[in-house]
Amino acid sequence: MGMNRLEWVLGVLLVLLLMVVLGLSALLWLRPRMPEMPAGLPPTAVVNPQPAPNSNSNSKTALAAYAVAQRAVQDWHSDAVLLNASATLPLSVNANGLGQGVANWAYTFYSPGNNMITLVSVRGDEARRLSESAYKQQAAPLGVGGWRLDSQQAVQVFLNNGAAQFLQEQGASTLLMQLTTSEAQVTWFLSLHDEGSGRSYSMRINATTGDVLQVEAVP
Repeated sequence: MGMNRLEWVLGVLLVLLLMVVLGLSALLWLRPRMPEMPAGLPPTAVVNPQPAPNSNSNSKTALAAYAVAQRAVQDWHSDAVLLNASATLPLSVNANGLGQGVANWAYTFYSPGNNMITLVSVRGDEARRLSESAYKQQAAPLGVGGWRLDSQQAVQVFLNNGAAQFLQEQGASTLLMQLTTSEAQVTWFLSLHDEGSGRSYSMRINATTGDVLQVEAVP
């Protein structure tokens, strides 16, 4: 008798467990499914928070924007000289978007007599002096006397020597452009970086002659 009662209790528990399993299975089967991302999206489908400037924008080449930046340091220190200029273009879709060499620029000016630097931001025709700090430059900046290659020409050298192929293979990539006057010669440094693959393509260019000084591809 006791054995029959135990078998009855076990049978009831087994039925309840089976009902729970069936209920969970039904919930999992009937729940709404997440939509699948379509495969093989082209690079242009990536949302670009800061599109590469185009011919209709107010962005300028480095030399044109430098003239605007100079106005912001007229009342700063009379011995101010350009230390560097830089711009970043996130997710530039193709070579055509880079060929104009236009962007919003940041310029660092240095006062040798006061050992101070100031950062100037240029957007279109507007220049703003953002910050000022103490700084001791080891070597005297060469100034802009040897700066012959504007950002547009520097980008063309970059594209013609491997960067266009990198963009064709990788698609949307971030471009960094930097002009430096504090080395043995005035130089351009341009670098494309694809965050997804980790690949990058970088080049150093003589800003006076346009000669390619160094190329580095990772990996």
